[in-house]
Amino acid sequence: MKIGKMRHYITFQRKENVENEIGSVNKEWKDYKSTWAEKIRLRNNTVESLGKEGIEETYRFKVRYREDITEDMRIVYKNVVYGIAHVNNIDELDMYETHIDVKVLKEGNYDE
Repeated sequence: MKIGKMRHYITFQRKENVENEIGSVNKEWKDYKSTWAEKIRLRNNTVESLGKEGIEETYRFKVRYREDITEDMRIVYKNVVYGIAHVNNIDELDMYETHIDVKVLKEGNYDE
């Protein structure tokens, strides 16, 4: 792992139960942890859905080893939301670095 390439400050979010004004409980995305990462573009695929063509972007974020990151979380970086597709503990060594493969979910306001 080259520390100098870890120049992207990312935030992990997870869904948490939040009570609203009338007492009902809803799940909302809340910031969990922030860390420095290296962002690598893996691929761009042209996809067609419902007669519309678009681009599916896939990236990998490399972070220092973490055991608390799971696929049910998401990453926010510069107002872009990335869904975590896979978390890879390199060689199952429980040290050094963790690779997180993600897909772009949406750009802009990520509070939803």
